[in-house]
Amino acid sequence: MSTNYASFEELTNSASKYLEDIGQSKQTVIIYNWIWKKVKVYMDNVHIEKCTPKTIVDYLNLTYGDQLIAKLTHHQKHCLRCALCLAQFAETNKMIEIIQRRGVIVLEGEIGGQMKQYINYKRSLRLNQKTLRGYSWYLWLFCKFVT
Repeated sequence: MSTNYASFEELTNSASKYLEDIGQSKQTVIIYNWIWKKVKVYMDNVHIEKCTPKTIVDYLNLTYGDQLIAKLTHHQKHCLRCALCLAQFAETNKMIEIIQRRGVIVLEGEIGGQMKQYINYKRSLRLNQKTLRGYSWYLWLFCKFVT
């Protein structure tokens, strides 16, 4: 599914709204836009009017060349990811939201049962899912240590 945006500003405005809709903070959206403006500067310098995924890939090739991702700084990796998110959004109208890096947390045993009750209680208080995942993770580590 390819999307057509009349201008770079229309694309970035739609992408920003998408980020807000999936729960990203205003500060995160500001950072994404700051990085996306670097793509716009590249487009202006090479006289490209329409932003396509290929345009973004060309920008990334010019900026980072053949460098290995492992050799990039944290900031460069973040810029790369933000630019790729824009390319993905330009093509599919969606972005990758969360990449799960941890396995499934299983709280076992008597202590694990108590921990599950605590997590369920916190869930009933309508805490954010990220907070609940953090609680579960640390309780799982503690449970693993105790048993």
